[in-house]
Amino acid sequence: ATPIPLTSVTSISMLPSLHPGDLVVVLGVGSPKVGDIVVYSADCPALPKGDVIHRVIEVNETHLITKGDNDLTNPMPDPCPVRREQVKGKVVFAIPVLGYPRLLVYYLLGI
Repeated sequence: ATPIPLTSVTSISMLPSLHPGDLVVVLGVGSPKVGDIVVYSADCPALPKGDVIHRVIEVNETHLITKGDNDLTNPMPDPCPVRREQVKGKVVFAIPVLGYPRLLVYYLLGI
């Protein structure tokens, strides 16, 4: 699970479900299920380093297949399967706009 169970949405990949600037509460997840929105550490050359917030669209014994909800920016599943150990937790709810301070740090300082 994530050490701090809060993170901010930084992109439009999850529209209309989540918006940039939403603060999301993340809780540890035992077994992610299809339909869950999870936060995972990207470990894929085709994705920028850092955390990704995407929906689980397929589950097998060792990996998850994820995809952003926004079909304009994410028409295909994410390019690399997600190992279960990469998953930090499941998004349990979002609070609109409270994540904007985190977005400022993300865009201005890159962290």
